Amino acid sequence: MDHPGRTTWVIAEGCIPPDSTGDERAFTSIAFPPMTSPPQPPPTNPTGAWMNTDEAHDAAAGPLDDPADAAWRVEAASLVLVEMTLNAAAEYSGLSVIQLRVLLAVDRHGPLNLSALATHLTMSISATGRLVTRLDAAGLLTRLLASHSRREVSIDVTSLGHQAIERLRAARRRHIAAALTRLPPATQQTLARTLLEFTAAVQAGNSSGGIGPAAT
Repeated sequence: MDHPGRTTWVIAEGCIPPDSTGDERAFTSIAFPPMTSPPQPPPTNPTGAWMNTDEAHDAAAGPLDDPADAAWRVEAASLVLVEMTLNAAAEYSGLSVIQLRVLLAVDRHGPLNLSALATHLTMSISATGRLVTRLDAAGLLTRLLASHSRREVSIDVTSLGHQAIERLRAARRRHIAAALTRLPPATQQTLARTLLEFTAAVQAGNSSGGIGPAAT
């Protein structure tokens, strides 16, 4: 239903993961609050052609040592890897985005109890439980009584689940390897080292309870 003063975008079925309720039914629209100023026309390049968001930012980009600009560039570049993951998930794993997220969370951090898994996913326990039930029925996760408590269930990835994850990651690696062949060897090594450093920085932020600038 249309609402006066709101803009509604219709989204293709299955393109948006479910919200924290765990409902995997397709979203049909997103309603945005009323605009406080008239919409502006999209920016154009010198030839008059419209530019997308990243092209517009690059056209007005500041120096590379500007942290905000560096964050924009890294985020934009990371979309390539996100797209590779989504394409590989659709082609090789047969899982929805939210199911894949649950499976990867248990693989990376498990075995987990339901409460800990819900915390990792920032979802409610009931929604997480429904997703785990589906993945358990598919043979990708297992739920066993924890060794330290007969009242606690331990959730872990099955061998079939590991196979699904490996198919996904193998597909990503093939795409990444193909792209790396178009870079000079020295650039390949620099990129790999930089990403390892970036991963360590993210993990350090997570272990300290949040993300943000490092203390000086």
